Amino acid sequence: MKALANDFVKIYESSDPSSVYCYSPGIARLPSGRLVATLDLGGPGVQQPYGKIFTSDDRGKSWTHRGDFPFVHARPFVAGNSLYVLGHNGDLSIIRSDDDGESWTEPAALTSGGEQWHQAPCNVHYANGAVYLAMEKRLHRKIEVWAVGELAP
Repeated sequence: MKALANDFVKIYESSDPSSVYCYSPGIARLPSGRLVATLDLGGPGVQQPYGKIFTSDDRGKSWTHRGDFPFVHARPFVAGNSLYVLGHNGDLSIIRSDDDGESWTEPAALTSGGEQWHQAPCNVHYANGAVYLAMEKRLHRKIEVWAVGELAP
């Protein structure tokens, strides 16, 4: 069997993989060439799931931690002259950087009232001067385990 990537770089590694899970990767390439990566941390060893942001200016050979955010299932994307990270903590939340990911705003809520959103990593689509990101909203709250049957785009 031929390996897909013998020369890989770890952006992040859990200090305790049995109780701190690393998941939901996201990546964006900025007009400057900088790469921005996001990931989530959760599991029994984490009080509240949250995300991390990293940047690379050498095509992914090395990465710098730039911040954390209090939501999950995040995706970085560019719109206009700004970089955004959209995700949820039940309700949808977003943060913005105007300096290629060096610094970030405080999270802003895009929905309120205890809505339940979900999304695993997926593409960000740019067309007709707009940015499209698919998110799933939980509609009924009748399923007590993983509620995939209650999610609607």
